[in-house]
Amino acid sequence: ALAADCYVRTSGANGDSLAPGATGTRKKLALAEFVALVNLMDKKDIPQEGRFGLIPAQMYNELLLIPEFVDYQKRGLTDQLGNGYVGEIMGIRLYKRSRAGVYTNAATPVLKAVGAATAATDNLAALFWHEDCVARAEGGV
Repeated sequence: ALAADCYVRTSGANGDSLAPGATGTRKKLALAEFVALVNLMDKKDIPQEGRFGLIPAQMYNELLLIPEFVDYQKRGLTDQLGNGYVGEIMGIRLYKRSRAGVYTNAATPVLKAVGAATAATDNLAALFWHEDCVARAEGGV
């Protein structure tokens, strides 16, 4: 499990809950989360180059509402899709996937096992890492 200070919760406008089986509303993804995430990585001395993020498709659609992300073409980063990632914001290369982790809504969120029953209060998650900071990986390539 991650340390409690390694989680960044969304803070945007209210939107539909994204996790399977969840009900009600949740805060949408906003630029503030990326500022908090970069601050967290900087505090932990994680190098600027080699930062990545995996965004679930539903959360990616919220990302399209953030002008700083949508305007990446104005910054001369037009070759991103050709490199396999869907965008970049604040130095973090983003990839999109159809599925992602689901966490409980506890003060320190708990990752649910793949295929576990979901609750109405669960949250969908995005994952962020540095290429040299992954300690363990599971599953097929």
